[in-house]
This record gives sequence, C-alpha cells and structure tokens, in this order.
Amino acid sequence: MDPEHDVLGFTVDWITALAEHVERLTVLTAYEGSHDLPENVSVRSYGKERGFAKPRRVMEFQRHCLALRREGIDSVFAHMIPQYVLASWPVLGRSCRYVMWYAHGTIGWDTRIAHRLIDVVVTATPQSFRLPSEKVFTVGHGIDMERFTPGTVDSVRGRLLNVGRIAPVKNTHRLVEAVGILRDRGRPVELRLVGGLSRADRAYLTEVRTTIDDLGLGDRIELVESVPHDQIVDEYRRSGLFISASQTGSLDKVEVESMACGTPPICCNDAFLELVTESSLESDQLTFPPGDVATLADRVEGVLDLAEREYHGIATNCREVVATNHSVDALMETVAGHLRGSVCV
Repeated sequence: MDPEHDVLGFTVDWITALAEHVERLTVLTAYEGSHDLPENVSVRSYGKERGFAKPRRVMEFQRHCLALRREGIDSVFAHMIPQYVLASWPVLGRSCRYVMWYAHGTIGWDTRIAHRLIDVVVTATPQSFRLPSEKVFTVGHGIDMERFTPGTVDSVRGRLLNVGRIAPVKNTHRLVEAVGILRDRGRPVELRLVGGLSRADRAYLTEVRTTIDDLGLGDRIELVESVPHDQIVDEYRRSGLFISASQTGSLDKVEVESMACGTPPICCNDAFLELVTESSLESDQLTFPPGDVATLADRVEGVLDLAEREYHGIATNCREVVATNHSVDALMETVAGHLRGSVCV
C-alpha cells in the first residue's frame, strides 16, 4: 500500500476505485506507506514497514483476521497472492465470500488449493489464469485512465522503452540485439530499460550488460533502476514505442499502461497477439514471432517510417482499446458485484 512502489503502487488506484462501490473497505497489507484514500477505507498493516520478522508478520496477519471476523465483514478480496487465501480462510472462510485476483502464466500448488476454497477468480485475460474452471471471470487489467494519459508534448519516435523486471523470461537481451540491428541499419534509436532486479536474476543482468558492451551500444541503451508508480507515466509519455520480448504467456500490465498513454507497444506475447487481433490494431505492425529479433527490428522501422497522422492514429486506437477493455472503473464495478458487500482486501 504505497503509491511510490514501482510494482504495486497501482493498488492504491484500485482501492480508491473499489471504495466507490462498497460501504466499508478494510485493507490488510504487508507494507503501509503514505497514501490518500477515501473516508470509507481503513488500512491495517502486519508490519513489514516496521521491520517485523516473518513469524511476527504471520501472527499480526492472523490477529487482524480475527479482529475483522469479530467486527463483521461480508467478503474477502485477495490480491494475487494465494497464500493470503490459505492463511485467512480458516478464520474468515465460513462467514465470508471469497474473490481472488490472479494474473500469471503459471499455476502453483498454492493457487490450486486456493482455487478450491474461494468462490470466484478474477483475472486480466484468459491466458492469465491457466486452470480450467467455471469460477474464472476475465475482467481486464484495471488501468486508471485518468492517470495514464498521453502527454502534452510529442514523444520522440525513436526513443524506445521497456518497463519490467530484467529477467531471462523477459528476454531483455533480445531487445538489446534488436537495437544493434537498428543501429547497423542507420536508424537513430535509443532504448531505455526501466525495471527492478531480483537476487536470482543478477547473473542475467551481467549477461545483458555484456551484450550491450559487445555490440558497442553503451551510448544507445540506458539501464534505469525501478521508477515509482506515480512517476512511471512520464516514462511512457516521453517514449515513441514500447517494446517487449517477454514470453510469460499472460498480458503484461506495462504493455497496457503504455497503450493508455498513447505509446504503441510491439510485443510477442500470445495474450498480446490475441488483444491485437480482436481489436482494430494491426498485428503486422505491433507483434512479432517470439525470439525473432530481426522481425522486431523490422516492426520498429515500420512504425518509425509512418506518417505523423498514421502514427497518432495507432496511438489513439491503442488508448481506446484499453478504455474499452481494461479500465479500473469497469474492473472494480465487476469485482464489487462478485463481492456483494463490504470488503477486506
């Protein structure tokens, strides 16, 4: 619960939107930062920001669940972490309706167990919850269309952007190779890689840096540490294209955020391809086969060569797709309908 968090800052937008549809909303969170929330929202932390060790955080979580049961709540909305369901269900499960948000390309044992316990799963796209079930409802990614808007100053078409964790599954090195191809073709492009790094991926970061050095792209590619959620919109606005070689299978939220800002993405995810083919967007402009770096470079060149009117037409269409299928207001109206009452997140 912190708007400055690079990955989870959007939850403040979600909670604000959900609060409009319920009488009372209690947020149970691991970490509480600064926030400005509606009057019907209260926040309870189980102590990560206070330095509590994991055993104490578990005890605090259970203590809050017991207090909420005594106070009387109608529904539970568990966001993304199946363990929240497993930990709270013994206390709240018999008296509350459970809805879980889950959006990931893999299904673990904990997700399978949580799925059996809860009433409803809401997810971003059909590929975001890969377990056949009548409990699953596709509701979009929940983008705040008032926050993620095009800028007032035209972006630089040749300024490429990628936002997300630098990891093998994201294939960041492929983006570097595509910039090398574009450089060799005489294209004045630069790439900004914005994202955090897990401890397990440090070796991969070294690989990415080595690729940059070997191709002589140090003056064209910039590695940037994570940017707070409330500032990331400026990254999208300043960029002419968002590019991604991620193969997680599910539709990445950053791809949709870039579209909301009028920054066309070029991606290879199966879920992104489905989004494009089901809309007015052109797959031969904005998608490429996974691992095909040369075609990625071709797609970038194609957009670079578009007339200004055509480029802005694509940007406008991208935003319209998000407004129709992925707005936070529509998402939370649907979630509230499943919850049927006051909600504990």
